[in-house]
Amino acid sequence: MTADEDPAQNNDPCYSSLSASSSDTPLPDISGEWTMNIHWQRGEHTGNLTASAIIRQDFGRISMEVQSRGSDSHTLLAQLGREKSGSPVLHYLYEVDPKAIGSDAEGPYKGAAILRFYSDSESLRGNYWTSQLTKGHFELRRKVKTRKVATNTDAIDVVLVTAIREEFDAAKSVFSAASAREDGVREWTSRKTISSAPHEVGIFFRNNAPLFVVAIAKPTRMGANRTGHVATVLVERLQPKCLVMCGVCAGNPGDLALGDIVVSELTYQYDEGKLEPDGFVGDHRQSPISRSWLRAAESLKPEQLPSYGRPTAQDARYWLLERLLGGDDPRNHPARKRYFGTGEWPTAIGELERLGLLSIDGSVLRLTAAGKAEVERSILMDVDPPLRLPLAIKTGPIASGNVVVKDGLTWDKLKRMGVRTVLGLEMEAAAIGEVAHASGVEEWVVIKGVMDHADPKKDDRFKPFAARASAEALRMFLIDRFGEIAQGARTGEGSGASSASPAHSAWRPRILEGRFYDELSAAIERHAPRFKGLFQLALEKAKEARAASEQAYEVSEQVRVALGGAIAKTHVGRLNKGAKILRVENGPKGSARPLIAKIWNSHDEYTGEAAGNEADGFGVLRLYLVSEEITPSLRSSYAGLHEAGRYGPLGVYTFPGQEQFAGQWTGGHPSLGYREFVGNRGKLQCDFYLGYMNFTSEKFQPLWRPHGEGIAVDASLRRVRCGMLVDGVFDHIAAEFSF
Repeated sequence: MTADEDPAQNNDPCYSSLSASSSDTPLPDISGEWTMNIHWQRGEHTGNLTASAIIRQDFGRISMEVQSRGSDSHTLLAQLGREKSGSPVLHYLYEVDPKAIGSDAEGPYKGAAILRFYSDSESLRGNYWTSQLTKGHFELRRKVKTRKVATNTDAIDVVLVTAIREEFDAAKSVFSAASAREDGVREWTSRKTISSAPHEVGIFFRNNAPLFVVAIAKPTRMGANRTGHVATVLVERLQPKCLVMCGVCAGNPGDLALGDIVVSELTYQYDEGKLEPDGFVGDHRQSPISRSWLRAAESLKPEQLPSYGRPTAQDARYWLLERLLGGDDPRNHPARKRYFGTGEWPTAIGELERLGLLSIDGSVLRLTAAGKAEVERSILMDVDPPLRLPLAIKTGPIASGNVVVKDGLTWDKLKRMGVRTVLGLEMEAAAIGEVAHASGVEEWVVIKGVMDHADPKKDDRFKPFAARASAEALRMFLIDRFGEIAQGARTGEGSGASSASPAHSAWRPRILEGRFYDELSAAIERHAPRFKGLFQLALEKAKEARAASEQAYEVSEQVRVALGGAIAKTHVGRLNKGAKILRVENGPKGSARPLIAKIWNSHDEYTGEAAGNEADGFGVLRLYLVSEEITPSLRSSYAGLHEAGRYGPLGVYTFPGQEQFAGQWTGGHPSLGYREFVGNRGKLQCDFYLGYMNFTSEKFQPLWRPHGEGIAVDASLRRVRCGMLVDGVFDHIAAEFSF
């Protein structure tokens, strides 16, 4: 039955928080067939049953018919609208007709439900109440006729940033699988939910098994500012295990040939410093990669790259002639040994001299007129980029600057400024290193291909090759790194945080649904049915918190865009100063509250909605550590709803180790939800916990601990413990089982 009454005109308080026009975004189409799980409670009795539902939606009218083993129900009144937060919600009044079997009701009875729509999982979920004094939880999932194999691209392992379109296209092509059965990303999904950093996401398969999930992005223009912004936003939102970059650079002509590859041992901004009367004084703050990744980079073998190729005799001949034409000394060139093996040099010189292409003048090789004419003709005809080269891979410093260099003098300047061994020169690598350091991403690397030598002879012929070869090297590097992590997880070996990752691939941090949770839910219902309601409730609160955090990040980004560089400027010299408030004068359309940025003297920063000078509404609080050099680095953050400057009632807190709590907050502290222990299994020795939390303190340090009824899950062993906890440890275990 379809309700003809318009609830917007109804005085029923059930609809007091519903707005049918609170957003310019169209309401979702929820018509279709749905599977339905009903978790019910009547007095001390609880249970679960399944049902099927058909929702009809047309011209603003909605009806829902539900059929189960014990009863059918039909709509009395239904209205789809939006909550104050903007989230779609269905308010639903219905009448239940009990069947002759499977029900203890004496006749028809009425019920009401509030169901929230979650677009990411195509589900409707919420609580219900009936006149039979029963209550519980509905969970509806849309039926689809064909379903793809379930894949998980929400937990991002790798954020890959490129600076320009050619680098992006090369990286995407190299990381893509050639066919559905080969290694690589088999399908890319475009993500535009982060307005200032659109990106594409894919699962990289190795030997037909998922190895890592990668997100790839590029800024609208090259340069440190835009690249750094994109990297910062993606790292904060996606919480990856590592941050990487590939692309092109200028190479030091004393160490590298065109087409060679540079892996960052460290990065720094070479034009950062102070201009004194006697000249420029650099202030070089270097960002090194980790020792383990440096060792791995030093073991990369160029011969394993598709772009590597051994030179033919003709390749070696023209390589030597081109060096002479350019005024280089081929004897001391870094690539000579790649073109001429042991004992081949004298033979090659003698042959070229016999052909009249070069002459020997004392200890100097010179091109003859015939040799010059031949090599100039070769260069004129050879306009396409090379397909393969005998390239080398070297690790060393990469220096970044704010201008494109082609003067040929910068390499000597860099030596005089204190870093004698710079291999690569470009514009963005230092920003990647700084973002990784400030965001607490321990593993990062920049891999660049040499397209020129930053001299007047600079051109773009080697650019496509350098972009492709650098992407190939990065792909090989990541396969090696994540392959080692996977092997360590299987054998219990490995080092660092990587070895603490769960071995059970079905569970991924920060993901709250999928096959793993379906199996866990069924196991709890079978072995510990009393905790099924808590399991559902904690997950529900965590998912609501996730949704609130996404909206908080959107609001935070609006503040950052509106205030431009004012936030960064306010951070400069912030110590020993009071808190600074920056206000968005003309907030975005539809903003419910004023928008501010608040920066404390500790560099802690809030961006979002406010009441006066206090956080109130959706927003993000970022908490920083400040080094001896007064350099702030992100320590932890909270994204979600705030009330009068305190966390809550819903939000996600990211701890320094990148584990998270997502759920309900009371009095500014976590009270119910999902707590991860990623890389830090805590006293519970589990991967995650679902249940109640409390706030305590030890030695004046605030502590948030599991406390009350809860469920601890070891994902790697598929082991579950349910019971009562006190200050982070089990006081009583009611059920313990594996699934």
